Amino acid sequence: MKKRKLINFSLIIGILLLGMVQIHFVTADKKNFNILRIGKFDDGGRALGIYISGDIGYIVDGEQGIEIVNMTNKENCTLISKFNPHTGEPKDVYVNGSYAFLANGFDGMVTINLTNQRSPSNISHYIEKEIQTFPFVQEIEKSNTLDIFIDGSYGYLADGEFGVKVLNLTDPMNLTKVGEYYDEKGRASGIVVNDSYAFVADGEDGVEILDLSNLSNITRIGHHFDGGKARGLYLSGSYLYVADHDDGLEILDVSDLTNPIEIGGFYDDSGLALSVFVSENRAFVADNVDGLEVYDITDPTSPIEIGQFYEETGIVGLASEVYVNDSIIFVAFGTQGLEILAFGTPIAPIPILPLSFIGVMVLAIIYWIIRGGKSY
Repeated sequence: MKKRKLINFSLIIGILLLGMVQIHFVTADKKNFNILRIGKFDDGGRALGIYISGDIGYIVDGEQGIEIVNMTNKENCTLISKFNPHTGEPKDVYVNGSYAFLANGFDGMVTINLTNQRSPSNISHYIEKEIQTFPFVQEIEKSNTLDIFIDGSYGYLADGEFGVKVLNLTDPMNLTKVGEYYDEKGRASGIVVNDSYAFVADGEDGVEILDLSNLSNITRIGHHFDGGKARGLYLSGSYLYVADHDDGLEILDVSDLTNPIEIGGFYDDSGLALSVFVSENRAFVADNVDGLEVYDITDPTSPIEIGQFYEETGIVGLASEVYVNDSIIFVAFGTQGLEILAFGTPIAPIPILPLSFIGVMVLAIIYWIIRGGKSY
């Protein structure tokens, strides 16, 4: 009898210990440090991108297009208006003056008039098409706009598998293509322009550097590839910071545009780096399932992780883009909405118990009931 009692009691203790171990794994590898939530905006959509202009935030919502949000009070952001193109796949937005340029996936680029913030309106639409004659005559679309960069009167489109396109924006109601670059490789998903050069995150083809001095004949002058999938870029001085998907953060020295050299990086065996923003010797990376990660890049050859943010409830959001303005960090967190963050001491995360733990606890309770509330 004593032996049976000992076995049954040990079984119950073992089940409880298994549950405790699982709680440990949920909370130990998903932790927040040095980053504090100061606000949030979530109205049930899917936040994929963010652009901040003053106290106004322009949120790219995968289901609802663009949401224009008053962020004067970070703790209580209020919706001003929405613009839904009702077609395409909203991916990113760039705001320039009174216009917002929406990267709308296979629907190309949509230009939105923001003169009246409460009633934004569509004034033009750029999508490239061509007539295909074989096997029969049909019109096919050749756009997959994933990112936009505006420089002066030109718009530069990272157009997915269709490469890079350059539009003349002088007349926003009548956009015209003035240049393009296509090399049958990669998938252009991010672009930044400086002077007469474009830096392109080209997916599995790495990073490309293009000479824009002659828009009718754009040429590649530099290239870097080390096996990752370049998704987002940020140029600061002579350094190019690359969100390299499953290769994490990479830092390139581009002082010689013809020969970019990787000098540093950081990868912690998890996450998928999608977007990077640099501010005050810090690199902020939207790392998908790993949330927001922050690195000290005072020494770009040896970045040090100094902050991380997950959803405080333990729910993992998919961080897709990060934007920093006046030391405030804005992160598009997918179905968890927009997180507004700053450096500080976070509230301890509340664990969400995994189903396996709930299962063993239920078994333990059932077993206890069957035994008549006894451990023997």
